Amino acid sequence: MIVQRQPKLVTSEEDRRAVESLLLRTSIGGNPFVIIHPGARKTAACWPPERFASIIQAVLERGLGVVLIGGAEERPVADLISSMVPKTFADLVGKLSVSRLIALMERCCLFIGNESGPMHVAAASGAPIVAIFGTNSPLRWGPLCADHTIVRPAMPCSCEFPQECRPPSPTRTFCIRRNCVVDVLAAIDAQLSRASRPAEPRTAAQAQRHR
Repeated sequence: MIVQRQPKLVTSEEDRRAVESLLLRTSIGGNPFVIIHPGARKTAACWPPERFASIIQAVLERGLGVVLIGGAEERPVADLISSMVPKTFADLVGKLSVSRLIALMERCCLFIGNESGPMHVAAASGAPIVAIFGTNSPLRWGPLCADHTIVRPAMPCSCEFPQECRPPSPTRTFCIRRNCVVDVLAAIDAQLSRASRPAEPRTAAQAQRHR
């Protein structure tokens, strides 16, 4: 018998205080925000930066703050996205340790991102999730938490090889690109409208109760 388990990650009060202090020095302050992670280890799992820019703009127009995260190696993508968004948001790419990333995820009202390590950290930190998938099965690689929505194109795909996405060309389809902005926004709005998770900052105590 396979028993599904939901991993839990915890961090320290010191890290929580450090993150609160960091947020106060950004456009977020004490306001509600979503986390967006536009990166992933494999190119085939990366939704286009310009579509993440559209999502950031739409979230800001809904009155929520945005925190962009990622490793230092994802700085070029973050800079590209920043150049396409006229409004202000918090860019913490390359500025967080894992323990402080957990503290940030405890505080957010939603995580939005590709299939990636930070997506799994968000799930284990108790954050609700909108995860953008390509060909990989969410049943195998999806977040291990109840409060998530997967956005994924219809399968089977039309890739040259069933198990391997290829960059777009007249004869090859890059499946992650088949996810449109409208579908991701619909998933975001559905998550934010859930009565069990109002769009307001979560305190450390609330994050602990969610565990």
